[in-house]
Amino acid sequence: ALRETRKYDVTDRVALQSSPGALEHFHMKLFRAQRNLYLAGFALLLSFLLRRLVTLISQQAVLGASSEAFRKQAEGASQAARRYMEDNDALRKQLQEAGGDSGSPPPSQDENETLKAKVEKLKEELAASKRTGACAG
Repeated sequence: ALRETRKYDVTDRVALQSSPGALEHFHMKLFRAQRNLYLAGFALLLSFLLRRLVTLISQQAVLGASSEAFRKQAEGASQAARRYMEDNDALRKQLQEAGGDSGSPPPSQDENETLKAKVEKLKEELAASKRTGACAG
């Protein structure tokens, strides 16, 4: 289209006075060449615009899908955290209730020592009974 436009744009070099309809015919061909040039240019521009538009729409679709997946993942994580916090609170309440039911203060150092001594004594008795049971058998 550009070549045709340049071909018919040189009116100075061509002698158009030889026939009466030659000038109109030349202008008609120039008009058609210019029309084809504009149509080709607009088609090329629109093809670039449409290509860019399709690229942007596909990128938006991908980003929309990934954001939806991230949102669902975040909701699941927050629900799990909420559930773990509720479980932790329930365990703390049970621990407090279990500690509150006994009503006694935590054992002192002396009580711990006496209990350890009893455990050692019972271990010795168990070992002695095992030895006598082994000797008898």
